[in-house]
Amino acid sequence: KSCKLCFSEALNIELSLNDQCVSHHFTTDEEVKTHTQHLEVGQCGNCGLVQTTSPFPVDELTPNYSWITCTEPEGHLDALVADLRTFKEVDSSSSIVGLSFKEETTLARFNALNYSNTRILNPLNDFEIENANSKIELVQHRFTHERANKLREKYGEARIFIARHILEHAYNLVDFVSASLALVAVGGYVVFEIPDCETGLVNGDPTILWEEHTVCFTEATFKRLFEVMGLTIVYFKKIHYKYENAFVAVIEKQSENTLMKQPHHFGDVKNDMELYQAFVRRFDQNKKKIIDTLISWQALGKKVAFIGAGHMANSFINYYDIGKYIDFVIDDNEQMQNLHMPRCKNKIVSSKCIKAGLVDIILSSISELGEKKLKEKHGAYLDELDFMSIYSQDRDSIYRYVYLQHEKLEG
Repeated sequence: KSCKLCFSEALNIELSLNDQCVSHHFTTDEEVKTHTQHLEVGQCGNCGLVQTTSPFPVDELTPNYSWITCTEPEGHLDALVADLRTFKEVDSSSSIVGLSFKEETTLARFNALNYSNTRILNPLNDFEIENANSKIELVQHRFTHERANKLREKYGEARIFIARHILEHAYNLVDFVSASLALVAVGGYVVFEIPDCETGLVNGDPTILWEEHTVCFTEATFKRLFEVMGLTIVYFKKIHYKYENAFVAVIEKQSENTLMKQPHHFGDVKNDMELYQAFVRRFDQNKKKIIDTLISWQALGKKVAFIGAGHMANSFINYYDIGKYIDFVIDDNEQMQNLHMPRCKNKIVSSKCIKAGLVDIILSSISELGEKKLKEKHGAYLDELDFMSIYSQDRDSIYRYVYLQHEKLEG
């Protein structure tokens, strides 16, 4: 096994999560078997990148259901588009290409400003992906330097190529970046946007881990990816959001020679080493304290539910291994209801259970918008419950609760 960024074999693995499932492999019955494997999370001793060392088979990541969706935060896109419009040789006639459906809303903003020469690469025509349920798991797998050269011949050179929240899914980081650069003209730009995992690493937060993510970037390791390839970042921003920040980096293509797989030493990566060690240590501490808290609630006869059946909930429940202490999972997506969560097998029900008084404590993985809708729907009933977020940086986080309880017991 070698590092996905610098190809060093100095990988240190101190976190192994046994018998994990794909987070969207919901089942109709508790007894239905799905693909399971260990999820190993390690760190490169040379460049400091935290990464999975045992990726799931790509074909297993394609959803079984057509209604599986994924969205990314978009509050910064107007400003990003405004900034990109100021770049050298970018005008309304410039060719702007998006890698996947995740770029649709960005290109729509360009279109609204009369930038009409835009294109989203097509899963079937450009990547030969016939399964309509596929999201980005097969796109990242089939987006190679060789295919990018063919797409460039087919459509011509792009001035801007955009790939939002897909680089962290790539099984081959360097080839993915190289393929992205192959699509643009010399002097053109590649825009990468990724989640910032640093806060989650500091807090030992399992929701930064996901079987579809191969790496957990911090600002330092994200920038090192381009350093190892001899590339220059011409624009970099950290975007702040409530639950998960993001980084945007723009690379200018300065020559046709973009693929540089060479040994590289990054100097002092002590801070990165300490961050990974802290993550593993805090992860174990969190798990123990949360399980102790759930056991105490169970002893008091409290009914505990999760709300939101997405991959964040799957990470929290299954990586901490707490399914046995959760009574059910709430989600108002009707197509999910009466299905069972992967691995933990908790049943998914509608939020009507809140009005029915069937739950005492709710652990929430839903977004700010989701919480707002829930309060509009069940506000008075929610006031009667204990409602806690699973996100470590949230003011109403379960982490804050369990550590305060622990301090009281010790005091």
